[in-house]
Amino acid sequence: GDTGAVALALGLEASAFLSVLDLGKNSVGDEGAAALARALRTHGSLTTLRLGHNRIGDDGATALAGALLVNSLLSELELSCNLIGAAGAVALGRALETNFGLTMLSLDGNHIGDGGATALAGGLRSNATLLRLAMCENGIGEPGVAALHDCLVANRVLTELFLTRNPGMPYGSSVSDDVQDLLERNADRAANWDARRLVVLARCASETARARA
Repeated sequence: GDTGAVALALGLEASAFLSVLDLGKNSVGDEGAAALARALRTHGSLTTLRLGHNRIGDDGATALAGALLVNSLLSELELSCNLIGAAGAVALGRALETNFGLTMLSLDGNHIGDGGATALAGGLRSNATLLRLAMCENGIGEPGVAALHDCLVANRVLTELFLTRNPGMPYGSSVSDDVQDLLERNADRAANWDARRLVVLARCASETARARA
C-alpha cells in the first residue's frame, strides 16, 4: 500500500545501485506514487519502475510526470490498470515534450479518453526517445486515434503503439493501417541508423588497430 511505498521511496533516495523497482499489484495509490516521484527527482540509478495494477489516479500520475521533467535516467514506466484519467495523461504528455530518457510508457487499462490521447500525441511531436507506447482499453475514440496519427507524421522515433480495445479502433486491431505504415517507417529508420552506427564503430576500431600496428 501507500505506507510501504512511502517507506521504499525513502530507501530509494539513499540507494545508489537499485535499477529496477516492481510494485505492481500492491494497492499503491496517489500518496505512494507521489513519494516515489519525489525519490525519482534525486535518485541516480533507477531505470525501470513498474506500478501496474494499483490505485494510482491523476494526482499520482501528475507527480510522476513532474519527476520525468528532471529525471532522464528512467527508461521504462509501467502504469497499466490504474485509475488515471485525462488530467494525468495531460501531465504525462507535457513531460514527454522535454524528457529525453523514457523509452517505454504503458498506460493500458486506464481512463485517459480522447483528451488524454490528444495530450500524449502533443508530447510525442517533439519527443526523441520514446519507442513504445501502450494505451489499450482507454476509451479512446476516433479523435484520439486521429491525433496520434497526426503526431506520427512529425515523430520519427516511436516504433510500437498499442491501441487495442478502444472505441476508435477496428475490432481486434492494435493500430490503423496508416499508423502502422508510419511506425514501420520509424523502425526502418532506426535500423538504418543502427547499421550506419555499426559501420562507423567498425571503421574507428580498424583505424585504431592500424595506428597501434
